[in-house]
Amino acid sequence: MKTKIIILTFISSILVVTASCKKDDSATNDTANKTTVRSASWKIGSSSFSDSKPYIGIFTSNGNVSNTMTLTAADGSIIEFNFDGTSNATFQLDSYSDAYYKNAAGKQFNSTSGELIVTSYTTTDNTRKATGTFHFKALATQAPYDSLEITTGVFTNASNEFGK
Repeated sequence: MKTKIIILTFISSILVVTASCKKDDSATNDTANKTTVRSASWKIGSSSFSDSKPYIGIFTSNGNVSNTMTLTAADGSIIEFNFDGTSNATFQLDSYSDAYYKNAAGKQFNSTSGELIVTSYTTTDNTRKATGTFHFKALATQAPYDSLEITTGVFTNASNEFGK
């Protein structure tokens, strides 16, 4: 009698373990359900900054596409780039209208030289995504002798998608 109980307990245990190891049918490899990694990072001096959701605002006028890419760091500082087009290109960052950096305290530094290099620009339906690198020197708007340099800038899949 004890042997039958032990065998039944053993078989029941195997069935419970087997049932709990069943593959989850809700997990799929469908790329449509995967989220695209978005990120950006840069340095100012020895300080590192990053943004997990770089954003591109798009304005189209008579077929010309103007992009405003905004990178917002955790401390509230912002970098903004303005560039035209929908393809890979190198953009010179020679003036305020090209790029600026605003620190967490609100002090703004306008670009004076540098580059925004878009290595990938894709459009799918109404979604735009851009990937590339950047660096630029900038002067403070209120104190022109106050300058900084943004280096090793990288952005991946900056997009006009909200919440993704």
